[in-house]
Parts: sequence; C-alpha cells; structure tokens
Amino acid sequence: MKILFTFAFIILLISCTVQEEEVNYTPIVHKSINIKNGYIGKPGPIIFIDNKIIGIDFMLDSCFFYINTINPELHRFGTRGQGPNDFLFPYTLQFLNKNLLGVYDITAKKYNEIEIKDSIKLTKSYPIHNDFMAFNYKKLPNNQYLSIGAYKDAMFIITDSLGENKKSFYQYPYKDNHEKSIKNHLRAMAYQGNLCCNYSNDQLVYTSLMGNIIHFYKLNNNQLEIINKIEISYPKYKVEETENGFGSPLNKSNKVGYISAAATNQYIYLLYSGIKIEDFIKKNEELHGNKLFIYNWKGKKISNLKLDVNCFSITVSPDNRTLWGIANNPDPELVYFELPAID
Repeated sequence: MKILFTFAFIILLISCTVQEEEVNYTPIVHKSINIKNGYIGKPGPIIFIDNKIIGIDFMLDSCFFYINTINPELHRFGTRGQGPNDFLFPYTLQFLNKNLLGVYDITAKKYNEIEIKDSIKLTKSYPIHNDFMAFNYKKLPNNQYLSIGAYKDAMFIITDSLGENKKSFYQYPYKDNHEKSIKNHLRAMAYQGNLCCNYSNDQLVYTSLMGNIIHFYKLNNNQLEIINKIEISYPKYKVEETENGFGSPLNKSNKVGYISAAATNQYIYLLYSGIKIEDFIKKNEELHGNKLFIYNWKGKKISNLKLDVNCFSITVSPDNRTLWGIANNPDPELVYFELPAID
C-alpha cells in the first residue's frame, strides 16, 4: 500500500500561488442520532440508500455498517478476510439504486455489488484484471466502469464489463510548466482525492485531498466531458521512483482540502478542511472538516455553510434537504443537518 498512500511527510517545495478567497459562512447546527446498539470504530465513506446510512468501518472485522434513519439501529455486515465472499480493504462506496450498493475493494482489486433488501447479500463481484493502480472505481449506466488512478498517460480509464480498456481521458492537474513535466503517474500520487457521482451516475466530480481543486464532468455517449474546472491551490510534494515502486511524499505544511463529497442530481456538497497536515499530526487526529461548499453541476458555487461539529465524511438525501455526517463528538457518531433551501 506504500504506492497508494504516500503520507511520508517531507518538507520540500515552495508553496504555489493563488490566494484563496475570503469566504462568509452561514452556520448550520447538527442533531445527533442516538443509536440503540453498536458503535462505529474507524469511519470511512458513507452513502444514503433508501433511508439507510451505509458506511465502511476501517477498524472492525465486520467492515460495513448501516443505520436506519427512521428507527436508528446499527447493523453490521461484510466479513473482512480471505474467503470468496469476504472483503480485504473496501475503500469506496457507490449508490447504484435503492436496493443496490457498489463497493470498490482496493486490495482485492474487485468491484462488488451488494443487494440491500430484506436481507443483505453479495450479488456480483467484478475482478479488475488489468488495473492495480486504480484509486477509485465507479460503475456507469451502460454497464461500463470508470476508474481514476496512477496511469502513465491518463487520469481516467473506461473499461467494459470484461475489464478491457476502452478509452482514456485527460491528465492530472499541474500548476506550471515545471510540474507539467513531471510524469503523469507521479503527479497522480499527490493529486489523490474524491470521485463522487450523482444519483444517476452520469455526472461526477473530482476533488483533491491536498490543495483546492474541483473538476466537474459529465458522461455523453461514452465520452467523459469536462463541464468546469476550479483550481485555486495545488499540493506541495516531491516525487520518488525506483525499480521497487513510486510515490509522491507530501509536504506537511500542505492544507488538507476536500475530505468528503456527496452529490444529488442537482447539487454537489463538498466537505473542506483547510487545516495543515502538521496540525493533524500534532494532535494525532483523523482528517476532518467543518466547511461545506455547495455547487451546481455547471460548477457555480451556491452556498458556503459551516457545520457546528467537525465531520469525517458526509452524504446527502436525494431531495437536498438533509446532510448526514459522521462526526467526532467526541467518539464517532451519526449526525444530520437540515439544509437551507436553495433558491
């Protein structure tokens, strides 16, 4: 996993350039969900499916949980292990429909579909044969798959249901010609972040974990088209490449950017930190944030909100009325925020 997670915090480059804008925030206040049973160990991403909050737990042997938002009980499923129906390191989640969940297992190199009805069962496991450097996988409406990863000449690759590469798109960001000269797969290591789809899975947003970068995309006849790009600041890093692997260790003075994202068919919700890596290290804290930016799918910012508690991850209801989050309060717990109406 050294290649994928390069948080060897090394002080190196001089900061890049663009001054971040002054922002006025509207505060919103959380309400807690009192779970009747169980607890969350080390929370990962969460999504909203049919009045359930479904999430990954990176700590426990039962690697998924769901909480019914109507009758708040916590249930666990999914075994972490080596068996044929087990999971090694489930890393991302995707809404497929109100009864179906997509899971990318980054270590097992599989994309799994899990049915969530009266019972929970694994219905499909799609092996990723030719792609061990994917940071994230998303299923597309036409039974194809989109991956983002540390590729030699691309940022995104579309594959068919048999895992064959069909098309590739774009390259990773760069702030100037010097950074542009860095190999794409090395830049990729510094520009890891979130890839989030709308509920229809035909539009997606990429955000950087370090720096302040947002890209908006849409699918059109199997083409991935850019809607808009916002690039305010860029990560500071150096590159390392040997015969045993490669990476891009980050400067610990980097500000953590977007740590979680959620989207409906109308809007995008981005959880921003703005805290330096070194401050998280000093306090021995997991990455969190309390600034929420709302965009439409044209890439126009709609709202700046400030949560009254720091959250690790967020999701949003399809009607844009409720934001759900996992907050440290002081232990991980499920909270929700009633969102102001968007004009």
